[in-house]
Amino acid sequence: MDEIGKEETALEAQVAELRSKLAGADSINVTISSAETLLASLRKRLDEPISWEVKRRLVEVLIASIQVDTFEDWGVKQTSATVNYRFSQPDQPMPLIVTQSYGRRLVRIPTEPKTIGDHIRKRRLSLKLLQREVAEQIGVDATSVFNWEANNCQPELRHIPAIIAFIGYNPLPESEGWGGQLVRCRTTLGLTQKEAAGRLGVDQGTLANWEQGKRDPTGAFMSRVQRFLDDDEERRSSSRRAG
Repeated sequence: MDEIGKEETALEAQVAELRSKLAGADSINVTISSAETLLASLRKRLDEPISWEVKRRLVEVLIASIQVDTFEDWGVKQTSATVNYRFSQPDQPMPLIVTQSYGRRLVRIPTEPKTIGDHIRKRRLSLKLLQREVAEQIGVDATSVFNWEANNCQPELRHIPAIIAFIGYNPLPESEGWGGQLVRCRTTLGLTQKEAAGRLGVDQGTLANWEQGKRDPTGAFMSRVQRFLDDDEERRSSSRRAG
C-alpha cells in the first residue's frame, strides 16, 4: 500500500506539472493573439487621418529598436532592416520582444546567368559601371544595354564580339557536332550565315544544311570547316592570353 501511495503521489505531481506547462503555453498564445489583435487595430487606425506626431508616438511605444545593416552582394550594396517589436502585459515586468527581419533586394543580380543579357548585367555590376558606360564600350546606346539586361531582346550578331570582349569570356553554350560548332563559331565572330559562307568558300544553302545537321562537310570542305573552327579557337586563346 505504501508503494501504491508513493506512485499515486508521484503521478499527481506529474499531472500538476503538466497542467502548469499547459497554462504557460495558453498564456503565451493569449499574449501573441492579443498582440496580433492590437496590431490589426492600430494598423486600421494608422490608415485614418491622424497626425504624424501621434504616429511617431505609437511607433515609439510599439518598437524597441530598429537595426539597419548594409552588405555587398556581387559588388552591389544591399540593405536589411531588423525591427524589434515591444509587447507587454500589465503584470509582466519585462516586455516581450518579437524580432522580424525585412530584406528587399533593390537590384536584380543574375548570380546564375542564363542569357547573354544576364552575363552582361553580372559583369557590369561587378565592375560597378553604369549602363551607358557599358554601351560606350560595346558601341551601342544605353537603351540597348537596358533591353538586353531585361531580356527584352537579344543582341544583334554584329555586337557579339564586342560583348564577349567586355564580359571577358564567351557566354555562348558549348556545342557538339558540325552544325552546332559552326553556329557557335560564326555567332562568336558576329557573322551572318551569308558572311560565314563567304569565308568558307561555299554557298549559303550549303552552310545552312551543315548547320541544320542535314549534311556533314566532306573532303576539302571538311578541311575548310576545321580550319575555320581552329582559327576561331586560336583567336579566342590569343584573346584570353592578352586579357
